[in-house]
Amino acid sequence: MVNFPNERRVRQIIDEYLQEPSHRKAEIVIVTDQIEFLPFTQLRVSFVRGSPLEEETYHRANVRDARQALILSTGYDDPNSDSVVASIASILEHLKPEIRSIAEVLNSEHELLFRGVKNVSLVYTFRMSNNLIVQEAQDPGVNMLTQAITSNQIEGTLVSTRVGKGAEQSLSYKEAAKRLLDHEVNLVGMIRGEDVHVRFDGLEVTENDRLVYICSNRMDWETVRPLLTS
Repeated sequence: MVNFPNERRVRQIIDEYLQEPSHRKAEIVIVTDQIEFLPFTQLRVSFVRGSPLEEETYHRANVRDARQALILSTGYDDPNSDSVVASIASILEHLKPEIRSIAEVLNSEHELLFRGVKNVSLVYTFRMSNNLIVQEAQDPGVNMLTQAITSNQIEGTLVSTRVGKGAEQSLSYKEAAKRLLDHEVNLVGMIRGEDVHVRFDGLEVTENDRLVYICSNRMDWETVRPLLTS
């Protein structure tokens, strides 16, 4: 985890991340020069103080063993936050090309800053929260449901699985959604390349699609595939 906007946010993100069973024993390293020492103690959470724009800092943080990087904003009031976050994502990919970065972006117009980074997911914090406020104003209850399906602390969370080999040929997404629902799996959308689909007309299940669904358990493709068999 890179950057330390404030203690409350960092602790909430850590607690949410570790709540998921398969990540419960994950080792988390916080990298930042925004604090002198970590203001809390938590099992399997360590701290490396140093500039997030210098390679040496990540070597001390043992980046070669990292699978993911959560790059937080430097602070909501910092106009340079997105530039710093983009630079960090680029440095991490240079040091370990296969690492997957999740970057917090404050201004959606700054997407261009990340064009040179291949394996990064951008999370637009303000745009998401603003959209949710409007949705709740127009459709009461949306906020409560969104909190439930995006939290690992509540059963029935929003998860995703990439379609692998062996999918049934010519299986429409409409039929796939019906079959999954029989197993208490609610398919809400599909991602193909850069396109998000929430309507399934004329679409068939295809390798490398990413299924997004609500389920009480996080499943891999080998678990999902039998559920799609008629």
